[in-house]
Amino acid sequence: MVNESLVKNEPTSYYQISLNVQASYFEKFVQLLDSSKLNIVSKSFSVEDVSMQYVDDSTRLANKKILEKRYLDLLAKTTDIKDILEVEEKLESIRTEIEVKESQMKLLNKQIAYSEINLVIEKNTSNLTYDETNKYSYKLGQGLINGWEGFKTIFVFLITIWPFYLIIACLYFLIKSIVIKRKKKRTKKIETSN
Repeated sequence: MVNESLVKNEPTSYYQISLNVQASYFEKFVQLLDSSKLNIVSKSFSVEDVSMQYVDDSTRLANKKILEKRYLDLLAKTTDIKDILEVEEKLESIRTEIEVKESQMKLLNKQIAYSEINLVIEKNTSNLTYDETNKYSYKLGQGLINGWEGFKTIFVFLITIWPFYLIIACLYFLIKSIVIKRKKKRTKKIETSN
C-alpha cells in the first residue's frame, strides 16, 4: 500500500508518503532513507505488535478444528435423521467460525509481515539553496511579491462584485427620494397649518 500527496508552497513543495515495507527489509529501508540526499522533514514508523492476538487466534482456530473433527466422528456414528440434521447444523456453524478465524489469521500474517512508514519530504522548487531562501532580502522580495498578488486578488474581487454596487446605489437613491418627499410633505403641512 502506498499513499502519496503533494503540498505546493513556493519555494518548496512537500511530499507526504505512507507506505508499507516488508519487516525483513525494514532496517535496510530506514538506513537507505538516512543515507539519502532527500530533505526529510519528518518520518514516523508504525509497527503494531499483534503476536499475542496471533497466538490467541491460532489456539482458537485449532480448538475449532478439533471440535469440527468430533462432530464429523459423531455424524459418522449417528443414524437418526433428527440427530444428523442437528449435527450438520452445528458443523455448518463451526465451519463458518473456522473460515472467519482463518481469514483473520491471514490478515494478522500480513500485519506481522509489514511495517508502515510515513514520510514528509521537502523539495526546493526554485534554484535557490536553503540558505539563500532564508536571507532577509529574499524574504522581503517574497513579501513584496505576495503583497502585490494579494492586491491584485482584492482588486479582481472588488470588480467582481459590481452588481452589489449597483444595488447599493439604487437603494441609496430610493431612500434619499423617500426622505426628500417626507420632508416636503412636512414642510407643506407646517405651511398650511400656519
